[in-house]
Amino acid sequence: QVTVRISSLADPIPMSVSEMSYTEGGEAVVVLVSSRNLPDIIALRERAASVIFQSEEGIRVPKKALRAQEDGSVGVYTVTAFQAEFKPVKVVAEDGDDYLVKADPKDSKDKHILRSGDEVIITAAELYEGKVVR
Repeated sequence: QVTVRISSLADPIPMSVSEMSYTEGGEAVVVLVSSRNLPDIIALRERAASVIFQSEEGIRVPKKALRAQEDGSVGVYTVTAFQAEFKPVKVVAEDGDDYLVKADPKDSKDKHILRSGDEVIITAAELYEGKVVR
């Protein structure tokens, strides 16, 4: 089983490898099958695609935004009601100038949870919890 992202479709598609044959030069011909009806793809017969071997979910933040606290926790500051609010995160993956992170609350009652759409502070001098930023 593999997941395939086809350039003309929005969502990745689960497929099975039916056949595979190697050619000279290290290239391979791979025949993929799917139970989904894909008339857009069948009509084209040839389309650029990427096989997804692993995927992670999270929120992409610039590496510059990640901050370490004195207690060892790592997180980002966001703007909440014109003030800086520290939200602990766990780094899931790294890509160039960004990290993919997930919220890492201290416990189930912790309200400092990073959510998609939060305004992350990338650079600021002497940043701390509650600092007025606007």
